[in-house]
Amino acid sequence: MEYYSSHINKLIEEFSRLPGIGAKSAQRLAFHILNLPKEQVEELSSAIVDAKANVCYCKECYTLTDQEICPICRNEKRNHHIIMVVENTRDLAAYEKTGKFDGVYHVLHGAISPMLGIGPDDIKLKELLQRLTEITGYIVRIAFHRDLHILCQRIVFSDSRENLVELEAVELTRGSTAQIDGFNRVVVAQCLDCWPQFHLFA
Repeated sequence: MEYYSSHINKLIEEFSRLPGIGAKSAQRLAFHILNLPKEQVEELSSAIVDAKANVCYCKECYTLTDQEICPICRNEKRNHHIIMVVENTRDLAAYEKTGKFDGVYHVLHGAISPMLGIGPDDIKLKELLQRLTEITGYIVRIAFHRDLHILCQRIVFSDSRENLVELEAVELTRGSTAQIDGFNRVVVAQCLDCWPQFHLFA
């Protein structure tokens, strides 16, 4: 038996496709939207469409931006010879909020997961290796809590190896599998203060 109209059911179905949204949450969101003023719904719809149409990858670090080169990569005051490798743009934002890192980033947009069929070619790893070949005397910091050894091996044995000054790998979540962006900036800043915990190559 259908309890709601087809339009409401469609709205609930679309919300339920979002990560972390179950059936009850999808229903709450759907009815919340339906109770909003028309102008507010149109603003929300427009913001979603505009973001999808205008947000792209930075051509250098591959973070999400609405410019060809993101503000961090364009900043000449940043140390472009120190690259922090992060899993996603949310992690970049978490580190950046601390104000303790003056280098640049490389966003992989994913984590290697053989169980999920995600390999090195499915993330922005080859783009990182290509980027490293264009830099002389670089330091790579891998701020990542999964598959550090695979990432490090790819860098050490890549064509960019001769330009490598130092390779550091630190689990900034200190053993936690939680997302970096779930930590407050004080915790992330304390982790950055402890850098490096160990060097894989020097």
